[in-house]
Amino acid sequence: MNSTVRIRPVEFGDVPSFREYVDAVARERRYFMILEAFPLDKTAEFVAQNITTGNVQFVAVDGAKVVGAVDLHPHKFEGFRHNAGLGIGLLAGYRGAGLGPRLLETAIAAAAQHGFRRLELVVYANNAAAIRLYEKFGFTREGVFRGQRDLDGVREDVIAMVKFLE
Repeated sequence: MNSTVRIRPVEFGDVPSFREYVDAVARERRYFMILEAFPLDKTAEFVAQNITTGNVQFVAVDGAKVVGAVDLHPHKFEGFRHNAGLGIGLLAGYRGAGLGPRLLETAIAAAAQHGFRRLELVVYANNAAAIRLYEKFGFTREGVFRGQRDLDGVREDVIAMVKFLE
């Protein structure tokens, strides 16, 4: 499966499949802050904005199906524009096949090309596989938001991680 998956910049035609991917991962209630995807029109606005403004957004596609994605969102304020927030995810059937590292490598290379010097992300403390991946790529723990998430009767810490590119 991994050898058939390509990583490329998002295209507007990806919107329906991208939304399906986001919705599937969100409904797992374990990895994303949202619990379901935004409506199709809002998803289209998000992708269109990324394309037109040159924001970094890549998708992992198996044929025409979006199976994962990574994006970088630059801070908007003067003095903070060297920072970007990183978001990444994969459909359940594609995890553990080497796509996470491929997406992360792609995003880090694009971040350097765009002049970002600091990448930030947050990850739920119980997501040990993601934390190991981020640490393998040089992300370090910067802080913990104790009990920040309280979902389905489970309180969970959220870990803030950072990678400096300079």
